[in-house]
This record gives sequence, structure tokens and C-alpha cells, in this order.
Amino acid sequence: MNVTLTPEMEEFVKQKIELGKYESSGDVVIQALMMMEEWEKFKALRRDIQEGLESGKSTVLNMDEIIAEAEREFDRRSLTRR
Repeated sequence: MNVTLTPEMEEFVKQKIELGKYESSGDVVIQALMMMEEWEKFKALRRDIQEGLESGKSTVLNMDEIIAEAEREFDRRSLTRR
């Protein structure tokens, strides 16, 4: 794969290599792509958080009630299969 960079970007990559932060231009590109992937995950997380905030007031959940409801549903489904 060939990548064309602007002169400014090319100089930036060269500086990173000269400073010893990366061994090659390929390493710089790999790091940039990894950071881009992390940024996409971060944006998705922010979107999910915002969606949650906009979804309305939260309620306190009681784990004992959740388990009891799940057991009742399991029993109900078990009876209908017979």
C-alpha cells in the first residue's frame, strides 16, 4: 500500500523517527491507526452515555426481585413446553 502525505505530515513523521519515538514510518502509521480505532471506540462510548442520559430517569434495581422475576419466567416457559 502506498500512502501520500502532505509535506507537513511527512516532516512530522520524520521528526518522530529522528526523536527515536518510532523506528519507521510504518510504525508511525500503525500507531496512528490504533489511535484512530481507540478514538472511534471513545466516540461510540460517549454516544452511548449521552443516549443513556437522554433516555429518562433511572430507577433503582433490586437484584432479588430481578432473580425472582427471572425464575418465574423460567418456570412459566418450562410449563408451556410440556
